[in-house]
Amino acid sequence: MEPVNPVEQLSEAFKNDAGYAWSWHCNLAMSMVDEGVDRVTANRAAARFMKLAFGVVTKEPSGQHG
Repeated sequence: MEPVNPVEQLSEAFKNDAGYAWSWHCNLAMSMVDEGVDRVTANRAAARFMKLAFGVVTKEPSGQHG
């Protein structure tokens, strides 16, 4: 039995549920806004993280994946 890779599991979950991916994006962005980062930059940074870490595009709530 192979060990479970939690990052791969999250990535698959995000690819199968755009709303779930968007909720993570929003929480990342708002954490940055809470620390004083402007909203536009925070959203760009959250989208970049989601793409790099999980392979999902979350630039808009439509949940487009790429």
